[in-house]
Amino acid sequence: MAGTFEELGFAGGSDLALGLATIGLIFGVILGIILINYAVKKGKTEIITNTREISLKEQAGIVEFDNRVSAGKLTTRTESIEPLSLHFAYVGWPLDWVILCNNPWFYWKI
Repeated sequence: MAGTFEELGFAGGSDLALGLATIGLIFGVILGIILINYAVKKGKTEIITNTREISLKEQAGIVEFDNRVSAGKLTTRTESIEPLSLHFAYVGWPLDWVILCNNPWFYWKI
């Protein structure tokens, strides 16, 4: 993509595109959270109808062992975090640490 911008005479275009993409992502997440909270308060959501009825354990997202839903075995509530994403984080974070912290030559080539 940077090569295309340079061919068009706009060498800083790739930096601008990366910056605008980052701003768009952050804005989308923040605006999405605001809109979801507004919809919950106005009663426009189907899954969460009243925030006062949600216990602290449900808000934390961890399902007690005896109450886990059969889908394999869900370890978290899908209202808080999708279980596959959490397990990818469990595997990815140590793997990232091993790759970046124990291989200095790899870190500097990124």
